[in-house]
Amino acid sequence: MDMQMGTVQRQRNTLQCKIDTWKHIQTLYTPAAGDALEEIRQYLRLRDYMYTFKRDWLRGQSANTQAQNAVSRVEARATAAAEKYCAAHMALSSLAHVLRKVGRDHKHQVLDRKNDIRGMSVPKRGESEGQRQLSWIWLVEGVGDDEDEVIQDIKWCKARARSMRWAEEVGLLQEEMRRVSCCLRWHASWWSMKIVECTLGTAADNEGLGTYACYQAQLRDDLTDCFEKKWAAHHPLTVADTHCNNMHSADSAPKSMAASEAELDLYLPELPLP
Repeated sequence: MDMQMGTVQRQRNTLQCKIDTWKHIQTLYTPAAGDALEEIRQYLRLRDYMYTFKRDWLRGQSANTQAQNAVSRVEARATAAAEKYCAAHMALSSLAHVLRKVGRDHKHQVLDRKNDIRGMSVPKRGESEGQRQLSWIWLVEGVGDDEDEVIQDIKWCKARARSMRWAEEVGLLQEEMRRVSCCLRWHASWWSMKIVECTLGTAADNEGLGTYACYQAQLRDDLTDCFEKKWAAHHPLTVADTHCNNMHSADSAPKSMAASEAELDLYLPELPLP
């Protein structure tokens, strides 16, 4: 009786050692499967980025050939990672029957190399745009924990860079509006000054010259008023605009044109005179 009990205990210990060994093997293969899935996702992201860069920036046969060779190498690495995952999944499936854990591992599924290895925005073969679904490799628990934070940080940096760039563009546009208004005001004053400065031989010629100069000055004043009305909501009056408007006041005289031109040079550097 004691011998039988000893034999049973010895067999029980042997079986327990085998189970512990299989559990240890499973703990080795489970991270391997997760690492292989992570490699597949990284290579798919890299491939999508390379396709986008190739489409937007590369021109010419040589550059496109080199880019396509680089994409092929990335796809080969993704295929190698898929084979690694399949080997780890097969080992886990074989041990699951012995460890009585069949159906408990919902994280690692069977990998279909034709339909599952695809990017987040790539539909499955034969799948329409309205019925497109993500591959299960992007829906595994724990995928988006750290990755989403990194992606959100990148998106935030890009959005901030775009915001700063457009803010600079708005500032440049407002400055351009101010300079256009100031230049037209000055040009109208310049034509008004020509009425007094230029004299011809006959009174009829002087009258014609004055009429033409008044027409040109009024034309620029009308353009300025039209632009300022359209831009009033987007370009508030500034100190520089006040200087420009004062340059063409009703009681302006030819003796103030030198000061006006000096002020114009202050706000409009390198402005060629007509």
